[in-house]
Amino acid sequence: MDAGLVYHSDVVAAGDSIDSIVIPDADLATNTYPIALLKDGSNQAGGQEFIDLVLSRTGHAELRKRGFRGP
Repeated sequence: MDAGLVYHSDVVAAGDSIDSIVIPDADLATNTYPIALLKDGSNQAGGQEFIDLVLSRTGHAELRKRGFRGP
């Protein structure tokens, strides 16, 4: 049997195709995923819409549904 360490969001995405265990105190580890609009990006409006979505209640709910903590 193979084993590996992955993010909780990967476990959620894999669904019933894998077995998982909870590592005690793993929720104390924090990962930071920065989000920013690129100064010279070619789609400023689209980039800002994406940021607004991620930071919205809807975005928070979608992130939690996929195993992330809200921003």
